[in-house]
This record gives sequence, structure tokens and C-alpha cells, in this order.
Amino acid sequence: MPQVASKVLSPTGQANPQCSTSRGRNGKGRPPNVLMNKLVVRASTQDADGNTKLSWRCIGMNCTHVQSGNPQEDHVLKHASVCNCLPTSLRQEAIEASKDSSLIVQIEAAHQDTNNSSLPQDEHSHTVPQN
Repeated sequence: MPQVASKVLSPTGQANPQCSTSRGRNGKGRPPNVLMNKLVVRASTQDADGNTKLSWRCIGMNCTHVQSGNPQEDHVLKHASVCNCLPTSLRQEAIEASKDSSLIVQIEAAHQDTNNSSLPQDEHSHTVPQN
């Protein structure tokens, strides 16, 4: 059975101290997502050969949800928005964040951008030319 070496457990919903607000040792890389840091804990497992595999798990009290690899925002939000083990405030934050990235919101934003970028029309632009 693989051993789980979880570095930080934060079941109370407090900020995960393992994930700092800086970009890393050399200041490069993607800026951290504060909500993601509140929702997941990174972990690593070792298989029988001693190879280390990265994974993440939900911080909800008694939640057993674990996924392999790096946490992807859409996967984390999908789980967090329905996880009854999370505090209500965190679950609500996940729901709000999910709404912002939903397909319909993206389509509406693109449609709004298209309408706003069209040329301004004068009062005669909708009239039928007279012969």
C-alpha cells in the first residue's frame, strides 16, 4: 500500500501555509490562486519502487477526495462546490468562482465585447436607401 506523505493538513479552512503568496524561490512562475490554496492540500505518495507521485486532496474535515497530479482549478471547483465536508463559506466561494468560469458567462462576455467593438451607427444607418 502506498504511503501518503501529506506535508500540511488544514481542515479548518485557514490559508494553507504550504502554499505561500510568493511565486517561488526565484520569483518566477504562475502567481498563486488564493482560493485554490484554501481548498486543497498538495500531497505526495510513494509507490513500491520508491517513485514519488504528486497528488492533491480536499481540506474538508473527513473528506476523502484525492486526485493525482497537480490541482486544476476546474477540477477543484467542481468538487468543492458540492463537498459537504467543507465549511459553508468556502463552498460558497467555490460556487461563485465556478460561475465566473462557466461557459455561458464566457460566451456572454465575448458577445458583449463583440457588440461594444462594432462601429458606432448614425441615425440613418438603419434606413432603406430610397430610389
